[in-house]
Amino acid sequence: MSDEAEWFDIDVHIRREEDGQTRVCRDRAIRDGWRFQWGEGNYSCDCSRHGFFQHAAGNANSTGDTHCCGRTAYTVVKIVDADTGAVLIDGDPRS
Repeated sequence: MSDEAEWFDIDVHIRREEDGQTRVCRDRAIRDGWRFQWGEGNYSCDCSRHGFFQHAAGNANSTGDTHCCGRTAYTVVKIVDADTGAVLIDGDPRS
């Protein structure tokens, strides 16, 4: 048995609640850790999701942007396995 983490790509569909706009960002995730990371971990807060939302629009460096670290401004609509197209979760994992 290997101690190596299995990495894979996911497409995260994030909605900005202020205007309902949805963007898709690609994330490289650990197969056994993505749900925690997006549901309870660092990517579950609005400040991190804001960064992913900006990056999905081509704003790779959104430093200087300030966004409150809350939990209501951005919602994950679904997360999809980028290689297979399988929907891993339909809805926000922090719900």
